[in-house]
Amino acid sequence: MTNYSVNKKSVHYKENNLDKGELLYNMDPEIVSKWDFEMLKKKYELMNINYEQIMDSIKEIIIKCLITIEPHIYNQTRK
Repeated sequence: MTNYSVNKKSVHYKENNLDKGELLYNMDPEIVSKWDFEMLKKKYELMNINYEQIMDSIKEIIIKCLITIEPHIYNQTRK
């Protein structure tokens, strides 16, 4: 996953002009440059990757990161 504002300026960027059904059917990264989570989930299913487990791991990392900065946020908001 990368920054859309940077990628849309690339000569390799491909605009998403297809309807959702066609995108989910094709799942070809050559068709569009930007996928949504539904497309990613479908691709993971095709690759036998557990999407829910990956997303749970990502959520866990985000929560741990937020916990580590909580004291700093608390101190900054108390000034």
